[in-house]
Amino acid sequence: VDMNSNQYASKLARKLFGALNNDRDYLVVDDFLPFFEKEEDAIKAFEFFDKDGNGDISKREMRDRVLLIYKERRALLNALGDMSQVVGKLDLFMTVFALLVIVIIALLVFGLDALKSLATMGTLFIGWSFVFGNTFKTVFECLIFLFQVHSYDVGDTVIVDGENLTVKKIRLLSTVFYKTDGTYTVYPNAKLATLKIQNMRRSNPQSESIQVSFSFGTPTEKLYALRDRMNEYADENPRDISSPVGFSIDLLENTNRVQISVGINHKSNWQDGARRAAVKNKFAFALRQAIIDLGLGYSLPLQPVSMVAPPP
Repeated sequence: VDMNSNQYASKLARKLFGALNNDRDYLVVDDFLPFFEKEEDAIKAFEFFDKDGNGDISKREMRDRVLLIYKERRALLNALGDMSQVVGKLDLFMTVFALLVIVIIALLVFGLDALKSLATMGTLFIGWSFVFGNTFKTVFECLIFLFQVHSYDVGDTVIVDGENLTVKKIRLLSTVFYKTDGTYTVYPNAKLATLKIQNMRRSNPQSESIQVSFSFGTPTEKLYALRDRMNEYADENPRDISSPVGFSIDLLENTNRVQISVGINHKSNWQDGARRAAVKNKFAFALRQAIIDLGLGYSLPLQPVSMVAPPP
């Protein structure tokens, strides 16, 4: 299937859902069975689209998975193109090296004064080593980084030096990234080989937390009630987050405040930054509403004030 745009992928998702639908607003594994010879293949196909594992596929899930296929396919084609260019440059380098070896062998075979020729070429090699030695070292390090370490592919979202970047293009000596604000950024591969790189696409489902502060005298029952409310929210939104939510005390600041960390267990990794932000915002609004409903809050403690009579 030729999916050449997000719009076409969304249209294809609607067609697939309509073809499989059995007068319901969701799909089950039985809807897939007539289209596969083996039941195992139908189950595998169903499990691919049922990303939350709840036993049914909604229209949103079908659309998200088809869009994911399109994005992965586009990223794979770009990655193959970039790797082809890198291999082409490597092939040129190795061809030049092979020609030099052939010339030396030819000198020996045809009985020329090979020693004088080698001595002359050796002098040239020594001179070139001072000029190009660091370049050859850099090229070798980049090859090891690209083909052995292979920390990312085109389209991957990565974190480098604390910056959230998306891989745009991979070259032999450098990699092109885009920042979240659209800034075009180039990193030398030799430098990237020395940095810690976190790859979101290759990560398992990820988690994060929101810190909330309450007054020190907040009843324990209300804090547990807040935890139960957020667990109920997680149960009501199984396609976005997993339950139970994280709930732990991070800080008891003297007798001033209690800081609670409320964890969000995403059902996916953070390759899709927009989806991560949408899930987190929805969770944060639900947390805010639960805090309001339970009458929780935080205010600065009263400070003693001494009134000193003015001098006579």
